[in-house]
Amino acid sequence: MNKLINWLPPVAFAAFIFYMSSQSNIDVPLFPYADKIIHVCVYTVLGYLIARALTKTLRLKYWQVVLI
Repeated sequence: MNKLINWLPPVAFAAFIFYMSSQSNIDVPLFPYADKIIHVCVYTVLGYLIARALTKTLRLKYWQVVLI
């Protein structure tokens, strides 16, 4: 059960990304290339959450997860 709890944040965040990407009328152009910067930040957070879940679930170190 504890392993499933570790995967709750990345799954919830991925669901949030899916929900936000399905919205058709989001105006984000705050400045040039704002959408690209937001994409990088959002997927960096998702990558961190997945790496954290992997380290806790598989008992790996962070550098081992980065190599995967």
